[in-house]
Order: sequence, then C-alpha cells, then structure tokens
Amino acid sequence: MRGSIVLLACAAMLAAFVVPCQTVDAKNCGPHHLWVPGFETPDGTWVEGYCRPKARAGFRWVDTHHSENGHFIPAHWEPVGQPPPGKTWVPGHNGPKRRWVPGHWK
Repeated sequence: MRGSIVLLACAAMLAAFVVPCQTVDAKNCGPHHLWVPGFETPDGTWVEGYCRPKARAGFRWVDTHHSENGHFIPAHWEPVGQPPPGKTWVPGHNGPKRRWVPGHWK
C-alpha cells in the first residue's frame, strides 16, 4: 500500500512538470485577438505566427512592410495623436539578452 502511494505521488509530481506542446495558430486566438501569420525577415530569420490584440487604445497596428527606400519594417503598434511634449516614440525592439522591450515614449 505504501509503495502504491509513493508511486502515485511521484507520478503526480512528474505530471505537474510536463506541459503538453500546443501549436499556436489562428484558431487559438481569442475573440479579441487577430492572427498574424509567420514570415521570414530579410536576413532569413523565421518569425512564428502569433495572436495580437484587435485593438489597443491610443495606437494603430502597422503590418510588416518595406519602406520606400526598401528597408524591412516589422509589424508593430504605433501611437496615434500628438506625442507628449518633448517626447519621441521608441518602437518595440529586442533589448539586452534578446528580451522584448515594448514601444514607449522617451
């Protein structure tokens, strides 16, 4: 009996650490989100598709595109309206240790 309890306890602990792999795709987005398909950047990096909010107060969504001079512009949120006095918008970017830094006023 004691062996069975120990075995069940060990199995429960193992199950707590095992996370099933779930594919994120359009059908996994909630009702307030939109699917952004995966794409390849000019340097060959594959960016997986992801769900993004449909709306964000004070911002508009800009899809991935190339600028007039041919520079690749990744999709991002862009503020609308007048900036706070003396501030400029810093777009979201990968910061130290490749951690995402959301766009912000500076």
